[in-house]
Amino acid sequence: IKLFKRNEKYEWIKNYVGHMDSIYQIIFLKDCHLASCSKDKTIRIWDTFGDNPVTIIFDSAVPTAILEIGEGDLISGHESGEIIVWKKQDGEYKKYLQYKLHDKCIRQIIHLQNHLYVTCSDDGFMKAWIITEENLKIVWSNQDDSKNYSICGKGDKLISCSRTGNIILWHINY
Repeated sequence: IKLFKRNEKYEWIKNYVGHMDSIYQIIFLKDCHLASCSKDKTIRIWDTFGDNPVTIIFDSAVPTAILEIGEGDLISGHESGEIIVWKKQDGEYKKYLQYKLHDKCIRQIIHLQNHLYVTCSDDGFMKAWIITEENLKIVWSNQDDSKNYSICGKGDKLISCSRTGNIILWHINY
C-alpha cells in the first residue's frame, strides 16, 4: 500500500508492507487510520504516521470488502458471502455478529441511511439490511442476472451499475 501527497505533482510518502496476498479494498477510518482487507485472510488497521499495522484481525474467511460503522466498528464482507460485524473494544476488534447474507463473494458494502446497509455480490443480488441487537434483518433484495458491479447511495437513493453497462437508480423505503 502506498500513500501519496498531492502538491504540484504527486509525491510518494509512505509504503505500508504487511499483507501476504492481494489487497481487495482500503478505506480511511474516522480516526485517520487506514483499514485494508486482503486475500491473506486479514484485515489490517494502519497508523498513517507509523510504519506497522496497529491491529491485525485474523479470520478463517477471505475478506473482500470493509466499511467503518459507528465509533470505529467494522463490517467485513467475504468470499463466502458472509458479513461479519467487528466491535471495537479497548483497541481490539471482537467478532460481534456473523451472518450468511449472499451465496457468492460480496464485492461492496455501503451505508445508505440510518442503520440501513446495502451489499452487492457475485450471486447477482443486491440486498439492503439492518443490524438488530442479535441478528441481521434483510429489508430489501433484488436479483439482476447481469451481476451488480458497483453501488453507491445517499439517503433513500441507491445507484447500481452492472457489467452489462446498465445504470439503475433505486428508491429504497423501509
